[in-house]
Amino acid sequence: MSSHNPIPDILNRTNLAHDKKLAAKAQSLFQQATAKVPSVSFRNAGNAMAVACIQLACEALHHPFQPALPPHSLATCSATTYSNILQAIRQRLGIQLALNFESLAVMFGCTTVLSQCDGLWTTFQERYLRALSAAQANAVKIELEKPVWRGATFWVCCKAIGIRINKLQLLSKCACGPADLNRPIKTIEEHCEAELTLLKKEVNKQNAADGPARAVRKRKKKDTEAAEVEDNMSKVMQNKEEGEDRENEKRRKEEVVEEGAERELEAVDKPEKRKRGWPKDSVKGKGKGVEMEEEEMEENGKEKEKGKGKGKGKRKEKEEGKENEKGKAKAEGEVPTKGELGADTADYARSGGMVDLPSSGIVSMIPHQSYKSTKRYVEYLTWREETIQRLKNVTGAAEG
Repeated sequence: MSSHNPIPDILNRTNLAHDKKLAAKAQSLFQQATAKVPSVSFRNAGNAMAVACIQLACEALHHPFQPALPPHSLATCSATTYSNILQAIRQRLGIQLALNFESLAVMFGCTTVLSQCDGLWTTFQERYLRALSAAQANAVKIELEKPVWRGATFWVCCKAIGIRINKLQLLSKCACGPADLNRPIKTIEEHCEAELTLLKKEVNKQNAADGPARAVRKRKKKDTEAAEVEDNMSKVMQNKEEGEDRENEKRRKEEVVEEGAERELEAVDKPEKRKRGWPKDSVKGKGKGVEMEEEEMEENGKEKEKGKGKGKGKRKEKEEGKENEKGKAKAEGEVPTKGELGADTADYARSGGMVDLPSSGIVSMIPHQSYKSTKRYVEYLTWREETIQRLKNVTGAAEG
């Protein structure tokens, strides 16, 4: 055995270190077990003795032992190995487990079976001891004081009534292995077969009496579930219809927007016509370039009316052709139209249709004034002449 004392560590892991009395009891049991139990029993389970001593101390002080992990996990061994070690410590130290039906019923949450368990336990003791001799009966009475017999009775009674309990928890509570529990279960079923059959009949009769009420509850539950399903389906269909309505509304809005865009394009593609507020002199004074441009726009408008349904590709080509023609007209020095200048009717009319086009990027910001009469433009011309003369001088000097 190692000299290390694992009791404080296990108490911390099980959240029991605050109880000084429990810690002292567990430490005392650990010292006794170390002296009386052979170390060979703990060869494959290093913490089994410490965990078992803490569990026995909890039982002696009526303190609940409910760790987060199962006891065999704390002991780093299997459940069977831990059960055998716990039983060996009990035998070596002479500790008897005080187990009753009340604690089992509270543990498994079935306190309604207490009367059936007490009656079955009394009947079994009488019949089992009656079949033995006086000498055997005395030895069996001592045997029946072990907790495994009460645990077996509780298991058989719950099974007859139809209540399912966790057998592993029962084994841990009885501090025994599966084989040790199965033998008493078989013995009790053999000696109390009539009582168990009668108990099953009573349970079936009670279930039959409660059948109509249970059927009504089931029917109500099914109706409620069906109503909930129908409500959910109606909500789903309503949401679906609302979604379709929103999609249709969105589609209609998109169609309206597309129609508006097409109308705007058509309005842009139509040739510009002379409005009423334009003076006739200004129209006459536009020059040949403007008249040619209006004739071309009229021809383009006619061609568009003829090929209106041929798509947007030809329209794009026409627009590009118009831009190229306008660019050529500007390069040749033709006077631009009112739409190209972006000026209002009064400015265009005041200039007599002859407006200077800016070539240097300098545009007058003063209304009704040509940019050539600005101070900045004059300075620009002076700088331009000086720069040209300087370049000529530099070039001549380099050639000379």
